[in-house]
Amino acid sequence: MGHNMPDSDAELWRRACSHDGQAFGQIYDRHRQAVFRHCQRRLESVAAAEDLVSMTFLEAWRKRGRVDLTTDSVLPWLLSLANYLIANYHRAAHRYRKFLARLPPAEDEPSAEAEAVASLSRIERASVVNGILDGLPVTDQQVLRLCDIEGLPREVVAKKLGLPLSTVKSRLARARGRARIAVSDSTSTEEASKGMNR
Repeated sequence: MGHNMPDSDAELWRRACSHDGQAFGQIYDRHRQAVFRHCQRRLESVAAAEDLVSMTFLEAWRKRGRVDLTTDSVLPWLLSLANYLIANYHRAAHRYRKFLARLPPAEDEPSAEAEAVASLSRIERASVVNGILDGLPVTDQQVLRLCDIEGLPREVVAKKLGLPLSTVKSRLARARGRARIAVSDSTSTEEASKGMNR
C-alpha cells in the first residue's frame, strides 16, 4: 500500500538535485498552478503570469543544487523565487517606460512610444530595449545605455568612454532614431497580430 503514496517534495527535490529531470517534472506538475495563481495576482495579464511561471521553474532547475529545503514543501521557496522575478519584471518595465519617455517624439505622428507603454503586458516587452541595442554598433550601445538607461549626462559619458562630446551627441541621436523606429515597428507588429487573432 505504501508504494501508492506519492513521493514527498523533499524526496523529489533530492532526486532533482541529482539531475533527475522526471522528478523535477513531478514538482512542476504539482506546484505549477499555485505558482501561476500567485503570479497572476501580482501581474496585469495571464500572458505575463505564464512567462513568470516558466522563468520561475527554469531558475529553480538552475539553482536546484544550491538550495536545501527548510520545509516539507518546495512551494514556499518557489513562491519566493517567483516574487524575486516579479520584482525584476516590474523594475524592467519601469526602466523601459523611462527609456521610452526620453526618446524624442517623431514629428507630425502619433506617439508610438506612448502606445507601446500603454500596451506593455508581456515580460518580453521590457527586452525590446536589448533587442534595439543588439542591432547597434558597440559604441552606440554604450552611449545609449549610459545616457538613456543609466541616466548619465552626456559630458560624463564622453569622459567615461574617452570620446569627444560631439561624437557622443551624434551617436546618441542616431541610436535614439533607431530605437524609435524599432519601438514603432514592434507596436505595429503587435497590433497587426491582435487584428489577425480577433
